Amino acid sequence: MPTDAPMNWNDLAGTRVGEVEPPKLIPPGHYEALIVGVGKVENKGKNKTLVITYPIKLTEPLNDVDAEAFSASDGFKDGYDLSFWLTPASLYRFTDFSKALGASEDLSVPEAAEFLATCGEAFVIQAKQEADEKNPKRVYLRLDNPISLAEYEG
Repeated sequence: MPTDAPMNWNDLAGTRVGEVEPPKLIPPGHYEALIVGVGKVENKGKNKTLVITYPIKLTEPLNDVDAEAFSASDGFKDGYDLSFWLTPASLYRFTDFSKALGASEDLSVPEAAEFLATCGEAFVIQAKQEADEKNPKRVYLRLDNPISLAEYEG
């Protein structure tokens, strides 16, 4: 069963808690990706910081991904997110990425956000596996450091 397949409550009656395995995450490395929808703008965190989050789709592993480890993973799930925190100190990350994917320097930040949602340009994102600080047995996948395909030197 795909890892993102919907579950039926009645089917879970035969599933014991001790039988449930963690998902087999994709291995660390770089992946080609696409933004597949409009960014969701919201305020997050204790300071209510402005954040824009795009739905993205990973399309293929690149050269630095261990092919055997990728084959042993559950593969790509249906959806991932790419978030940009919009503060004076971090706004450059968003605008630099927008320009790398082809946005004009004359666009406003909201116009650049719309451009990213509709440009259809593939980009590269880095996957990392990180252990939970409180429970190192829990490992999470973190996608970060998006760059254009032209900037990738893999």
